[in-house]
Amino acid sequence: WSKVNQWYWNIIPDENGGGAWARKMVIPFTANYKIVANRIDSLGNLLWSDSALIVENDIGTYSYLGEIAFIEEDILSITWTKSFYPSNNSTIAKIQNIRNDGSFIFQNGSMNISSNPDSTITGTIEGDLYFWRDYKETPSSLICSKFNKDGQEIWQTTITYSEMDAGVIISDGYNGSIIVWSKYFSPNTGVFIQKVSKNGILGEVITDIQLDEINNDDNFILHQNYPNPFNSETIINFELNQSEEIELNIYNCLGEN
Repeated sequence: WSKVNQWYWNIIPDENGGGAWARKMVIPFTANYKIVANRIDSLGNLLWSDSALIVENDIGTYSYLGEIAFIEEDILSITWTKSFYPSNNSTIAKIQNIRNDGSFIFQNGSMNISSNPDSTITGTIEGDLYFWRDYKETPSSLICSKFNKDGQEIWQTTITYSEMDAGVIISDGYNGSIIVWSKYFSPNTGVFIQKVSKNGILGEVITDIQLDEINNDDNFILHQNYPNPFNSETIINFELNQSEEIELNIYNCLGEN
């Protein structure tokens, strides 16, 4: 299994050798579309339906499928943007969470991420994080919300940008995300980056280092390394109050030794 992200298809593996897929499909003899999904075991057997489980009908002609991901308790979370064209040009970002047995968390239909009818799902689900844009309220912002499996919003944070021509959202390895985007045309052309931690804090770095592992003994001095920055070698000087054998561990910004 490997992860596949396309305009009409999304496929992801699970921890047991199986996986899940979601698809945007045309409704026969119409110009409308629907979202369908299925789970697959390690032997390739379809678990929810012989063909596909209908997640939502009538999502509109100019709708599109977002990301899918397994969240807490092996629940499949599916995102998409519903279009109301041609009655109007608005769109809305939506979620449905599906249990392992194929039953829906949101029994009365999918859940709207935003209450405003002009939002689109724009990014990945990572550690139950959903990225979306609300063009009426915050036209130059990417909004990140954390929801639990029942659709309760835990927190929300906003990333403001002048313009975003292209971007990608990846995991930071600690249930947060890193967002990289570019702006092609002046002014302020360039490549930009921002980080959202699992706590919803912009720029917060989470590592595996625990506070009780940090030695607060003030009987030593650790000096700044030189040169900094460096290519392949640097010098780190330190002082102790007595001669003894020590171990010096160096970590990068992700907490890797």
